[in-house]
Amino acid sequence: MTRGASALAILAFLQPADARDILAALHVQSSGKQALFRQLEQVRAHRYAMSDSELDEGVWGASAPVFSGSGNLTGVVTIMAPSVRAEQRQDELISQAQLTAADLTSALEPT
Repeated sequence: MTRGASALAILAFLQPADARDILAALHVQSSGKQALFRQLEQVRAHRYAMSDSELDEGVWGASAPVFSGSGNLTGVVTIMAPSVRAEQRQDELISQAQLTAADLTSALEPT
């Protein structure tokens, strides 16, 4: 739950108390928590998480959050590709994940 684009995007956009509970259950050490908190701040600021070979060697991924009509995290949209294929297209793939997540968020808004 602390590595990979999908997990980081979920953790970054959960309610703070839920994120703290998860980190406590995972027994993340204090020094690791500080680095993780900085990483999660970046994810929130950019509205996506990205990883390359964090879980599987040679796999690149980008994840963007989807929110419910009440503003709570509902899920994430993730695009994954072989690292060598994503290397020259990272900005495009990140943008696609963000646009799709934004479309889904809009669809979940009450009418």
